[in-house]
Amino acid sequence: TAIYVERSYNGDDYYQSLHRVRRFGTTHSPHVIILLSIDTKDKDGVSSTNPTIDHVIHKVLGFKRDNSIQITTGLVREVLGV
Repeated sequence: TAIYVERSYNGDDYYQSLHRVRRFGTTHSPHVIILLSIDTKDKDGVSSTNPTIDHVIHKVLGFKRDNSIQITTGLVREVLGV
């Protein structure tokens, strides 16, 4: 089990840490827990509509992951002529 309390924009660091959790020889899938803040409140205690930094980083890392998959899948298809 891996619990991420906070992450950075650096996708390489995040994905490397995920690979360390999924070591060779492991027969089970590890549980990965990502903690995200719920929302922010202004000085009067009113919830803000702005996303928290946790949500921004989560979105950026997802975008990087999706782009990496599309690029590598496209390159493999190009090489295979599919």
